[in-house]
Amino acid sequence: MDGNGGLGPKGDQPVFKEVILFFAIWLLLWSPIAFVLGQRLQWAFPHPPTPEQKIPLVLSLYALAPPLLWVWARRSGQSLADFGWSWSPGFGFQVAAGLGLAISSLVLLWGLERLGGWIRFAFDREMLRRQTGSILLILLIAIAISAVEELLFRGFLTEALLSILGQVQGVDNRPLGSGWVVILAVGLANGVFALLHLPWDRWQNVVPQLPGLWLMGWVLSLACLQQGNLGLAIGLHGGWVWAIASLDTLQALKYTGQVPTWVTGVGGHVLAGIIGLVFLVAMGGFLWFAA
Repeated sequence: MDGNGGLGPKGDQPVFKEVILFFAIWLLLWSPIAFVLGQRLQWAFPHPPTPEQKIPLVLSLYALAPPLLWVWARRSGQSLADFGWSWSPGFGFQVAAGLGLAISSLVLLWGLERLGGWIRFAFDREMLRRQTGSILLILLIAIAISAVEELLFRGFLTEALLSILGQVQGVDNRPLGSGWVVILAVGLANGVFALLHLPWDRWQNVVPQLPGLWLMGWVLSLACLQQGNLGLAIGLHGGWVWAIASLDTLQALKYTGQVPTWVTGVGGHVLAGIIGLVFLVAMGGFLWFAA
């Protein structure tokens, strides 16, 4: 991620097999935890979990990823820094900057939609008072989940694909090497990221969001490539999740129906609408020209 090493193979180490093995072991380690949690939560596997069941299941799965990835990296003489992670104050500042940028960008988007009469806000002060603790908890969960997803998909998986495709092309992908290698690696990593949302919800809810999820991954990848680490991407990702989930919890965002749902978002999901895709393209352009 920082141009100093990445996941690249050590000797003749088959990187592709290593990636498959990592995800297989991760799921294998989680399976007994998922079984116990599923029993307690009355999860009717293989049906997607309900929103209330999903959070503890996802958190239990994601809690395993960073320590497993740390061990995995140590096997080949690497560290999480090779995937864009850092414990420096500057990294924390980038996370905070990304969080602020995410909130500001959504405020701008929703403000424009409100001016157009497409949405309205209906805040209930009593509900806001009751849900204050929940909103703070959502922030912590959003940052935690976003940090793990960035580490896995914009860090580990992207670096692995850069190494694999770089070998196929016969180029050194450090720093960026062949342009098509980077484009293809980032596109594939974010395709996996988007598709792995399918098991967690009804396909009718997820499929309309797949283009938006893939495009969001591209924006986050751009943030990583330009900053040289995951900090800004974690903040952006976490901020978007937090803002949207908070308004859902408060039931504060209402669609007026003045435009079709494919414009504002099918099922109320911003990533499932034209306006959400335009928003992501604009965010990508802003990051590109602001770098």
